[in-house]
Amino acid sequence: MFYLTDLVFANPGGKSGPLKLKRGPLDLITLRLENFRDLDFHYVTPIVIQPGDDLTLTVSCSGGGTCDPSVYFSGFTKP
Repeated sequence: MFYLTDLVFANPGGKSGPLKLKRGPLDLITLRLENFRDLDFHYVTPIVIQPGDDLTLTVSCSGGGTCDPSVYFSGFTKP
């Protein structure tokens, strides 16, 4: 299992549109890009990612130019 404890979202280009962090089909976090340039979350109680679960970031940018939002995540594993 992976225990997700920290997330840092970046929107360096100042784009707008929806951003979702998903675990499998479940939306864990839904944000609007126009509301941040950088945004971080630090959890005391981690989000558990089971073996076989997919952790995905979906983004849809409005306007022209490069769509470059991203997320940095960290955590730990336990046997």
